[in-house]
Amino acid sequence: MSRAVLGYVYALAGRRDEALNILEELKPLLGGNPLLLLRAASLCAALNERDQAFEMLDKICDERLGLLIFLKVYPVFDNLRSDPRFQDLLRRVNLPP
Repeated sequence: MSRAVLGYVYALAGRRDEALNILEELKPLLGGNPLLLLRAASLCAALNERDQAFEMLDKICDERLGLLIFLKVYPVFDNLRSDPRFQDLLRRVNLPP
């Protein structure tokens, strides 16, 4: 999981290539770990890879990860909030818009 956090930090620091490399390393590991999937989604959001971020968030929502109760206030997803898909996720988690 620390690789996902490192990738997120790289993305925030503008080190896009390193962040993308870490994201590619993580992809084979995402299937059975919803928490890692959440961190990878935050990495995608930081990279402005919105489609990938929402794809991961959809999977997490389907798996009913309890941490999604913080979706509305979790700052790593601030740049996704204006997307209509984010409002749909909030609805699916039973959070008010």
